Amino acid sequence: MSPTFGTLNRLSIQQVWASESHNFTPWLAENLDYLSERIGLDLELVATEVPVGPFRVDLVAQVTGTDDLVIVENQFGPTDHDHLGKLLTYAAGQEAAYAVWIAERFRPEHRSALEWANRNSIEGVGYFGLRVEALQIDNSPIAVQLVGVVEPDQWAKQVTQATATLTTRNQLYMAFWEPLIEQIKATYPGWTNKSVPPKDSWMDLPSGKSYPWYSVAFTGDKKLRVELYVDNPEPAAQQHLWAQLTAARQQIDEQLAGLSWEPLDGKRASRIALYSPFDASVDREENWDTYRRWLVDTLGQLRTALQPHIDRLTAYRADADE
Repeated sequence: MSPTFGTLNRLSIQQVWASESHNFTPWLAENLDYLSERIGLDLELVATEVPVGPFRVDLVAQVTGTDDLVIVENQFGPTDHDHLGKLLTYAAGQEAAYAVWIAERFRPEHRSALEWANRNSIEGVGYFGLRVEALQIDNSPIAVQLVGVVEPDQWAKQVTQATATLTTRNQLYMAFWEPLIEQIKATYPGWTNKSVPPKDSWMDLPSGKSYPWYSVAFTGDKKLRVELYVDNPEPAAQQHLWAQLTAARQQIDEQLAGLSWEPLDGKRASRIALYSPFDASVDREENWDTYRRWLVDTLGQLRTALQPHIDRLTAYRADADE
């Protein structure tokens, strides 16, 4: 029996969202995983329609575990000079690490402009061009795709730096974290969209909020650590987060034994952590599989115990203290 095929139809974006500002941008803000997965960065929403001078950035997000901001400029129809100028203005105004331009079609000259910007940008700064598509087979539900047109070659930049300036130890960390990222994705689908391994002794992972976040690390006293890193640029906001978590400490400790609650001396941040029962060093490559298994299993235990409490965290309000 011959298979039955449907007809694939490419819809105009305005058949799906009547307005870029009133419909598409709010949809993207509510479904940020679409963007996060496509660009390989774990993103947390900061705000939409953020003022920059007399203009407004469509969407601002933050890369988990960092102060890096990502600005997004959305556009129905083909790209134009006006939106290119806005993209650069918004990136400068927000001091963004990454700028994302989403449009239905990219003109060759605008694609070339983003490619030129990527070639001449410093490490940690990049420009993405993504084409938004709406597809439908016969009368099926509509599928949305973000198709890469231009993206910064982050991996190539890190490899270039590794061969030029990074230490052997930095390269070992990158080699250790890369397979761990894939193991985390396979074990906990949808948790992280990270694609580039860090060169440091720690790696941050999302919690679903900008603050706090999860982290895994090799410690200075030769242990592995899995933690919730509780931080915020505003000390009062950080203390507010920590107070909410410590209020639930008894319940959390009953669910997961052995947690270390650590206000960090001399630092704004605090952590809730578990430490490996064995010594660990990144230069012991023969033990890497053991290290990764412990990290993946322990991450799951920590998330199970803490995530319900993280989901209930409230933001700090200065006027509440008045």
